[in-house]
Amino acid sequence: MSTLRDQIGPLMQSHGVKRIRSLAPEAIKDALARLGPVPDDLVDLFLFTNGLSYEWFRVLPLEDSANRKRTWDSLQRANDPAKTRFLDGDRDLLTRFLVFAEISGGNCAMIDRTDLSIWYEEGDLHQTDMTLLEFLETEFREVRDL
Repeated sequence: MSTLRDQIGPLMQSHGVKRIRSLAPEAIKDALARLGPVPDDLVDLFLFTNGLSYEWFRVLPLEDSANRKRTWDSLQRANDPAKTRFLDGDRDLLTRFLVFAEISGGNCAMIDRTDLSIWYEEGDLHQTDMTLLEFLETEFREVRDL
């Protein structure tokens, strides 16, 4: 059975997606654990890369004190009601969702902490039935095609 890491590398390369050097596995697991329930495939993605960017789409990185310039807009900051620029800083929404990506124009993608489904913001909030890999593939295609 292949993991997300096995599939995301070739997908990123085919689209020219930039990645940030990953952190040590213990640091990743510790940082993600402080953010609440996180799906295994998101953990797997962070074990491969500490965030990625492709034009206007970005999976937000975990804050890295050794690489602050590239990790300032971090997962931790995006999910802190006092610091976030997503979901209008709404505490109820930030309690329900884990923001993990910026999809354009201040909109974000998030994971519902109760059922781990992926949602995105585009004016309103929209639920998907996609896996993380399917969501990333869709975003990469949209960036490429626009």
